[in-house]
Amino acid sequence: MLIRILTTDYLESHCYIVVEGEHAFVVDPGDGDLVTKALSDMKVTVDFGILTHEHCDHIYGCSAVRDAFGCRMISSSICNKHMQSSRKNSSQYFEAFVGVQTKCTSGNLRYMPPFTTFADEVFEGEKRFSWMGHEIYMRETPGHSKGSICILVDNEILFTGDSLFKDEVVETHFSGGSETEFQEITMPWIKGLPGDVMVYPGHGDEFRLSYKFVKV
Repeated sequence: MLIRILTTDYLESHCYIVVEGEHAFVVDPGDGDLVTKALSDMKVTVDFGILTHEHCDHIYGCSAVRDAFGCRMISSSICNKHMQSSRKNSSQYFEAFVGVQTKCTSGNLRYMPPFTTFADEVFEGEKRFSWMGHEIYMRETPGHSKGSICILVDNEILFTGDSLFKDEVVETHFSGGSETEFQEITMPWIKGLPGDVMVYPGHGDEFRLSYKFVKV
């Protein structure tokens, strides 16, 4: 399995393309032009996309990728509801949203207009399915936002969106965020995963889970 990382100019958010053979799925298509070009160049069949949460820098390219490849987009039910509001997906306030970020280091940022989008398939709580011989497990992980999820592949790879970073603190003060839910719901589950799980966050470098949590 190959994982390709694309970093957008929208808050330096990461999009991940996961490839097995001639098939692929996408995590957080934040820039439609960037992602569709990469997928077209790779000449893969795009089976689906998964959205880790509703914030605009992670979903801006959702409709473009769906239209280009005819793939379904999957999210939590809450994420889907919030994506359909430019206020709740933060694109209506993008300039202010940029101003409170701490994760952008290059200064090479683009701005986006207010927009809405939607998922084709939603779930509540958790969802598990097989893809190309791999086990995909999605779980709601509230805290950064109400609609946040993490995606665990084969109990070895974890896509966390903005629910865990290598060195940065997870921000829970945005609208819909909750430090209580993050500490009581999300963190116990993440800490219970094996230390050798490889984490691919929504911003910044990838890392082993043991980098954050030493198993005793």
